[in-house]
Amino acid sequence: QLLEVPNTIDTIPFYLDLITIALKQNEFKLAEEYLHIIRAKDTSLALNTIVTEARIYIGTGKYNKAISLLADAAQTKPNAEILYQKGRAHVKLREFQLAAQSFNSALLLELDNARYHQAIAATYIQLGNYEEAAEHALTSIELIKHYPQAHYTLGEALEKLGDLDNAKLAFETAAKLQPRTYHKAEKALENIEDKINTPLQLTDK
Repeated sequence: QLLEVPNTIDTIPFYLDLITIALKQNEFKLAEEYLHIIRAKDTSLALNTIVTEARIYIGTGKYNKAISLLADAAQTKPNAEILYQKGRAHVKLREFQLAAQSFNSALLLELDNARYHQAIAATYIQLGNYEEAAEHALTSIELIKHYPQAHYTLGEALEKLGDLDNAKLAFETAAKLQPRTYHKAEKALENIEDKINTPLQLTDK
């Protein structure tokens, strides 16, 4: 439900907070309505709210529209978050090479961002670059220790690299950090334990 903020004070910060809450709750239509209110109050904010608009497009499946918007914005005002969101849209379209390029560009502007390292690590998994995926996942964990997605991605990379014991530890950490929503870590743990407990079958040639 759309909330009205009284006009007797500077309302834009309040609407920005409402947008943040709406996006977290996947209420993209509501976020879009708040965005229109903000832009009507201050047209100079149009460029500054492009990331918000792009997140709404991504959340509603309008990935190409998000990419177009963000590509134009990157030309006008290069910004790490703009490039990161562009990478997210490419991932949704399974354009992993383009996503990696966007995430790398974001990292060039903001090297110490754990989300960007996690995003490129997950993308490298899709591209089969498991060593680079592990390196970026580890960097992400160094920046934010309790980051379940990064631990999970590290587990995926290590499993692909054949380091099953450390992959198991990474999946266990992901499951402990976010037990309610990280069910895929539990499944990955089961698969890893099966691999560890199943001896290699050697056959005579």
